[in-house]
Amino acid sequence: MSKGKIRKHRLSRNKSLPAVVVVTLLMMFGYFYMAQIVLGCGLSIPMVILFSNRTVEEIFDDGPLVETAAMTGAIFASIILLFFYYHWFKPEYKWKPRRTSLSWKLISPIMIYWFVFFGIAYTVVSGNFTFGIPTYNAVIFTVGAGVCEEISFRAIGISYMKRQLKGEKHILPILLFTSISFGLIHIANAIMDGRVGIHAMQAVLASMLGIFFGAVYIRTGNIIPCIIAHGLHDFFVSAFEVNKHAELPVSAMVISAICEALLAVWGLYLIRKAKRPEIEALWNEKWQIPELSETENNTAEQL
Repeated sequence: MSKGKIRKHRLSRNKSLPAVVVVTLLMMFGYFYMAQIVLGCGLSIPMVILFSNRTVEEIFDDGPLVETAAMTGAIFASIILLFFYYHWFKPEYKWKPRRTSLSWKLISPIMIYWFVFFGIAYTVVSGNFTFGIPTYNAVIFTVGAGVCEEISFRAIGISYMKRQLKGEKHILPILLFTSISFGLIHIANAIMDGRVGIHAMQAVLASMLGIFFGAVYIRTGNIIPCIIAHGLHDFFVSAFEVNKHAELPVSAMVISAICEALLAVWGLYLIRKAKRPEIEALWNEKWQIPELSETENNTAEQL
């Protein structure tokens, strides 16, 4: 690829490790909250106001309607932002899915988790939990989680770090960093209801799931199975909580934690040392980046 085709800008220059960490955090959280709040609300709520027969006061009094509209907008906004990201690094980034069959094979262990947790922990251990039909609002939120979170923390966070931090030694730190960052967004839920302890545990569990999803993405470069599996997981949670009449017992939560820890172990196994040359070759193929001279880096820094 000729150097002339590469877009020279601040994000494309060779950066030090601290700079890569800061920029990646800004991109992950920035893309996530821009899709969720700025674009999600900014695109969808005006549309509801424009095409609804109700007054503005009536619309905003209907909490579920506003939430559903905002999340619907966030889903489309996340996809739009992802294509903006791809375009920004065009043509040096091959964004098209790779290794589709391998992607589905590597992500399939989550189905065992669903069977053990929802089939045993929810129904047998708890005794009074059954599958139900989630509301449309709940379905939109489960789809939104799969789309928004996977795009922000895997498709953007991991891919950008793999652009800047070449070498097999960086694969594990990239996975752990993006997964822990993903877990941290769940602590923000404590601001809404004040249950810091519960959401801190949720952040730990989310980080372990992040290791699993992130490892699949790192191994295959294909974000689609991660989005679908993530959305299905949250859908099952909503479906079983429809008929939930009590808090889950501690034993059921322990089963969940063990399952998610095992998925994290599986994720770490996927990026074991024996597979890292293969992983590095994949990402070198996805990112076709020529070496920039010091002068070109300085030029990019000024843009």
